[in-house]
Amino acid sequence: MSGKWQVNTITPTLRNTVTDADGDKVNLTFEAWTANADGTPGTKVKLTDANEYGARRRYV
Repeated sequence: MSGKWQVNTITPTLRNTVTDADGDKVNLTFEAWTANADGTPGTKVKLTDANEYGARRRYV
């Protein structure tokens, strides 16, 4: 899958550091998806609502 990462853990942590050359505020967004048995994307996981996967958004 081009441009997509897959993980083989049920508790991944997604992190990144972003900067702006002008010092402006930057917004970074991740998406989390379930995977079908063949590895293709299944359903987008809602990070703002309670979900069955325990995924959540954390602000730092």
